[in-house]
Amino acid sequence: MKAFFSIVLLVISPFILYGQNVPAQNPNKVAPSDTIVPGKGEPEKQIKEIEKVKVKQLSDSTGDEPKKSALVDTTIQNKYGDLLNDDSLYNKRSRLWLPLVELTAANALVWSMDRYLLNAEYARVGAATWKYNFRNGWEWDTDRFGINFIGHPYSGTMSFNAGRANGYNYFQSSFMAVGGSLMWEFLGENTRPSYNDIINTPVNGAFIGEIFYRISSNILDDRTRGLQRFSRELAAGLINPVRGINRLLQGKTFNRTSKEVYQKEPLNISLFAGLHLINDNREALTGKGTISEMFNIQLDYGNPFENRSRKPFDFFKLRGEFDFGVGRKKLSNLTGYGILAGKNLKFKSQSVLYGLFQYYDYWDNRTFELGTIAIGGGVFSKLPISKTSDLYTNIHFAGIPFAGNSTQDGILKPRITLRIYKGLSFGFEHYTYYEDRYLTKYPAIHLARTEQKIFLLLYLEDKQRRGHYN
Repeated sequence: MKAFFSIVLLVISPFILYGQNVPAQNPNKVAPSDTIVPGKGEPEKQIKEIEKVKVKQLSDSTGDEPKKSALVDTTIQNKYGDLLNDDSLYNKRSRLWLPLVELTAANALVWSMDRYLLNAEYARVGAATWKYNFRNGWEWDTDRFGINFIGHPYSGTMSFNAGRANGYNYFQSSFMAVGGSLMWEFLGENTRPSYNDIINTPVNGAFIGEIFYRISSNILDDRTRGLQRFSRELAAGLINPVRGINRLLQGKTFNRTSKEVYQKEPLNISLFAGLHLINDNREALTGKGTISEMFNIQLDYGNPFENRSRKPFDFFKLRGEFDFGVGRKKLSNLTGYGILAGKNLKFKSQSVLYGLFQYYDYWDNRTFELGTIAIGGGVFSKLPISKTSDLYTNIHFAGIPFAGNSTQDGILKPRITLRIYKGLSFGFEHYTYYEDRYLTKYPAIHLARTEQKIFLLLYLEDKQRRGHYN
């Protein structure tokens, strides 16, 4: 229930309201490829011309990364002309008390909703329950699968972004997520603090929270105004509510700058929509079953082959699928990975990225349930095989210190797509779930269940970043 009410943070308590003026622009830090020049026409027209120049001169369509350009200062920008970090003059780090107050207010608001609107039994807390929790310590809880592996991580994004939206980096904000989870576990419920939640909430909360932060940065542009500015602020606020609130409190929602002030990376988006058949016969590879509508979105952020100093999540992939058939389970899976640290190499014409990655897997469908936290190594490579074709490969080795599943399943999911026109393709995907059960007093059980999906795929390619690289 905590995650369900997290969106109400949009009306967070006004006692933390404060103002912030737009800092003076430092001419030594101005990125010429992003700056609006006073007296040279309407800002919106200048922004369009800036984007045209960046696409023309700072694109990687002929190589692994854009060519060197006088427009780019690689000490503060990537090779696409976008900032490597949020502008420190405009995005100053707040004092520690502010994000701590915000995550406390968030927990208090969610608890009050649970207690006084839902009248939830677990929200009846007080001095006696707090004493009980501290005295008896930790246990494994039995919350529903979706609550543990989606609900709690989503609530973790709130505490995480209380840090990120106040100028703290990924690792510092991760400690905010830990603090918010500890506060809730001991004080927000009358049940004993949960091992599941103190792992899932901050770890996967940081994973999803950083993705929310970066996607909202790609949307925001404080140089804009009017309907475009309103649309950007609204979209970014829906994706990252805590950041949207902080922008209101800090005055950034309405302030304007002459240059770009947020870190950005190229983003490719794939949209799938079609029909999904789940076969009822677990002993046949094909068969009859339920047909439902499905929608899938995949985000590919950053360029793994740009030679640069790597930092957390400057390259990530996230894929989510929604199934609108019978039953309560609409989000059937959410999977992805993000780089934590890595290095780029070049071997003649082959480009390579290797590094340490964090992985997230959530599956909740009619066949099985699976949720994991994983960390491990990954290697990505690109090898040109002709003037118009490249071979992309990636391989991962990850350890899974924490997971939950309903059956002992393995998954095989080949997919084929046929291009129809430009970014539009027709696709077919076949899922096979293998289940092996070894019982003490009974024969072993080996079953398979299959799913088939047919869909249209719309690929929205960033004008500067070309190629399906993962």
